[in-house]
Order: sequence, then structure tokens, then C-alpha cells
Amino acid sequence: MLGRNGNIAYVRYDSHGRIVPGGPIISPYRPKVGFWQPVSLVTGNNVTSNALRAFVRLDAYGRVVPSSLLLLSKEPSNADSGTYWLEINAIYRPPVVPTTTTTTTHGGGGLPTAWIGRVTSDPASACYPGNYVFYTASPTINGNIVYQDAALTIPLASVGVVYISTVGYYYQLNQNSVATLLGPCSNFTTTTTTTADPLYYYLTNKYNCPDCSTIVESNFLIKGSTPVNIGDWVIRNPGTGSIAFQVLSVASPNPSAYLVDTYGGSPTCPCPSTTTTTTTTSSFAWTVSSSSVSNRTSACNYGFDYGRQTLWASTTDPNTVSKFYTDQSLTQVYQGNINDYYVYMMGWPSGQLYVAQMNPGGDLTSQQTCSSSTTTTTTTTVIYYYYYANRYVCTNCNFNSPVETNVLIKVASLNFGDGSIWLDELNSSNRWYITSASTYNPSATLVQIAAYGTNCGGCQ
Repeated sequence: MLGRNGNIAYVRYDSHGRIVPGGPIISPYRPKVGFWQPVSLVTGNNVTSNALRAFVRLDAYGRVVPSSLLLLSKEPSNADSGTYWLEINAIYRPPVVPTTTTTTTHGGGGLPTAWIGRVTSDPASACYPGNYVFYTASPTINGNIVYQDAALTIPLASVGVVYISTVGYYYQLNQNSVATLLGPCSNFTTTTTTTADPLYYYLTNKYNCPDCSTIVESNFLIKGSTPVNIGDWVIRNPGTGSIAFQVLSVASPNPSAYLVDTYGGSPTCPCPSTTTTTTTTSSFAWTVSSSSVSNRTSACNYGFDYGRQTLWASTTDPNTVSKFYTDQSLTQVYQGNINDYYVYMMGWPSGQLYVAQMNPGGDLTSQQTCSSSTTTTTTTTVIYYYYYANRYVCTNCNFNSPVETNVLIKVASLNFGDGSIWLDELNSSNRWYITSASTYNPSATLVQIAAYGTNCGGCQ
């Protein structure tokens, strides 16, 4: 099979007959180093290697494209360029040549040449595109016998076809399958109705957006479904960034032209602007209650008794805080219990306590100070710590005989860390042994402490 300039396309196989990636090469001679085979001799069997198939690309004239070899599990799709793929053997199996007493092999000697093109009995369609593979004993067709097989044993005319075309020329075969050149397909005329190419072709200068001044490729061929004026700009976004084209001149149709949506050509470069506006938003930290209640007075009375959290707002004015955010960049709105009341303060623990109602979407309404919503007394914030503890009675401090185990309790203002502390409950015969620290839980039992220590003491 021919490559460009009439040279032969070769692919390489290793010592085990496996195809070597990287080919094919186009050369007038077979390379002397390595096991190289003409592409024309390794088509037709579709022998695969580890479930992979081998494909080489052919251009619009049926010539092998150098370095186009692909190893894939299935046939690749044809691009919008007028080219297509030819499957070859991924593992080389030498053809079995019948034993003969003559020195003539393969229909007359020499390596066969494979061709891809049109085979038909209708002379009116001889130059239509086709992908039929046929063979000759030499690198030319005119005056030679054309065969169906690479072994050059079955003449092509035996299947009843008499016209072929390949690499831009068409031929007639006589009863012996000898080809006679009729002319180039460019001169081929028929009485059939020809539909005009619906696309418009232009030579352009190509630019990579947003740079509309640096030409990355001159005389770049494009095609589109609508006409544009000379000097106009068109743009395409292939998924990796916009590409702009400025039209230089009208061009002849060519299947390899780059497809562009030419609708809406512009007299100026259409690259999108890269100007980025950066807005800096100030944020301020607020201490907000972790839980909520259904009325304003209770919210102020409880304060932060049931936990607190740090949230962010866009202002330091407690009366205009409209939303709280969980992040300092103010992108994630805090959404608590709808229509419940939350208290908040800036400068905890010594600041003024405020209360507001949270509506759907995290919006705050009816903001006011807790002193004006309840009484004029000063609100004191009490911090509680939560623990798991075992309960004993004063008459029995036997460590192995608790009355209850793993009771969730809370104590005011005293942080005992991970526990291992005895507590005397005020005005009660209960003794508590803290086993571990816990987290906020509204169901915890409040324990008022009369005394505490590392040993079980007497009752208080």
C-alpha cells in the first residue's frame, strides 16, 4: 500500500510477531534493521494481540498516514476530515504460499500492493468514495491485473465488477481484470444530479483567545454553514479554550477543513474578555447560641446555657445583622430552626446579649437587645460542662456498686477534663464519680456541687 509520493508504507513486528507501536513509516525501501512488512501484506486477517486491534489511518486519497498506528479494543471513529481507518494485523501471520515448481509466485512475482477505493459495475458512480481493498502485483494499476486477495490468486473482475477508482483516478477492467486508466476523478462527469456542498470554505489567520494580536497559524482552512465577509472574525470553543479566526479569502472545498460555526461573523475580534472583578467582603465573628427556643423571652433567659458557636456576619451592628454564615468568606448561610429565636453577642463573654428570630433561608428579623425584651436586670451567662458519671449514695461509696451508671450530667462553671473526680451533690445524698467528658446535650441532669475531690468523702 502506498504512502505519499508513491512510497511504500511499512509497519514493524517484534520477534514474536507482535506489532510494534509507532509506525507506519513511508519509504521507497524496506528498512534493513528489524522485521518490517508492507501494510498491503498485513491486512485482511484481523489477527489481534491480547484483545487489541491495530489500525492505521488513510488520508482522503487512500494513502497511509505516517505514525498513525493505534492499538485499540474497538475501531476508532472517523474525524470530520475525509480520512478513515484501515485495520491491519496486530500479530503477523506469514501468508501460506502454495508449493509450486515454477519461480513465479503471487500472480507474477514481487510484493503485492494494496489499494483502497471504489469497486462498482456502474460507470456513473466509479469515482464515488469507497473503502474496498484490492491488490496489484506492482505499485501501479494501469495495465496490470487487479486482484481481490493479497495472494494475487482471484482476479477482481470475476465478481462481476468492471470499474474501480483509487487515489483520485478511475479505471476500467476487461474480462481478464487488466486495468485501463480512464482519467482523474477530477475530470469525471456524469448525468446524475450533483448537490452543491452546503458549506463555505475560507483561509484564515488563527488566534488563541484572549490574544487577538498573535497569529498562531497562517492560511488556516476552515468551513462553516453560513457565509462571512473577508476580514470578518469567527470564533469556536472546542472545550479547551476559545479559538478565533480572521477571514483572509475564500477557499476551495476540502474535506480536511476545520469546522467552525460561522454564524454571526464579527468585524472585531470576538474573544471573551479576561477582565476579572474581585470583590472583597469584610466578615466579623459573632458568638451565637447553638440551640434555639420558640419565644424571645426564653431565649434571653437561657442565653448560652445550651451551648454556643462562632458564626460570621458582614457587619458589627447587631441591629442590622441579616444573616449568619458558617464560613469567614460568607458563602455558607447558617440555617437553624425555622421561626425560632437565637441569641447572639459580639465580644463574648462580656458583651451585650441580643435576640432575633430566624426565618426560612436563615434571614434574621426583629433584632433587639435582651434587656429590652425581658427585664432591665443584667443577664449573666453561665457555662456548663457535660460528663458521663456513675451515681452512688452517701452510705455506700463501694466503687463496684453504683446505683446508676453512665448518667449524663452537667455542672456549672467547673471543667474537670476527662473525669476521675468524685462530686458531692448539694442538698442530696448522691455522690457522683465522673468517668469521661461529654458534649452538649439538653437532656443532661444538672448537678449542683457541694464539694469535689479525688476520693469518696463523707456526705454533705
